Amino acid sequence: GVVHAIDAVLLPSAVVEAVAANRGQIRVAHFSPDAGPVDIYINGELSALQGVTFGAVSDWIEVPARAYNIAIAPSGGEPSEAVAATVEAGSWTTIAAIGVRALNSLELRFLAEDFSPIPDGTARISVFHAIQGAPIIDVRVNGSLSISTLGYPGTIGDNDGFDTRLINAGSTTIQVVPNGATSPVILEVTGFPINAGTNYLIAAVGIPGNPQLVVKATPQ
Repeated sequence: GVVHAIDAVLLPSAVVEAVAANRGQIRVAHFSPDAGPVDIYINGELSALQGVTFGAVSDWIEVPARAYNIAIAPSGGEPSEAVAATVEAGSWTTIAAIGVRALNSLELRFLAEDFSPIPDGTARISVFHAIQGAPIIDVRVNGSLSISTLGYPGTIGDNDGFDTRLINAGSTTIQVVPNGATSPVILEVTGFPINAGTNYLIAAVGIPGNPQLVVKATPQ
């Protein structure tokens, strides 16, 4: 299945204003299939990012540009050991919870998203491979190879499982297939309305036997 959500519309000047104010944007994405709802702690304090459920991507929140210690916790539970991260001025960072709790592999990954201006008539897709145990994948857009050799984070050298491309706006078919092949199709969405001037986070989530696509759109 496909989960589709759209953030509130952002003014074209949002990136410039964020830099001027020395602030960045963060959000949390819950891609761990067995972790249950989670809360995010920032510098030891419970943040506004609470009760995030599997497959959900929160709205963006603006924070001062600085170093942070970020931890994840089951909703209402004790947080894990914090991970250090730096939010740069003007940056847009998705904090992704990935891994399988039953395998003790739950972790946070920080996805630095590109929110630079998008050329007319196009959109930006950022694809994340978040299925532990799944093979290396390619992403095809309208029948053509768009992203190649995307593995689960850490499975291919320093691969982080995350890549970005500009694509044409319009009705779009997106397929996730094994690396170097066109079939079998692991995941597919057809006739998806890709809007010009929009950033799309597309994540392959779940488990190898039950994969899903999560799509989160943020208009610029």
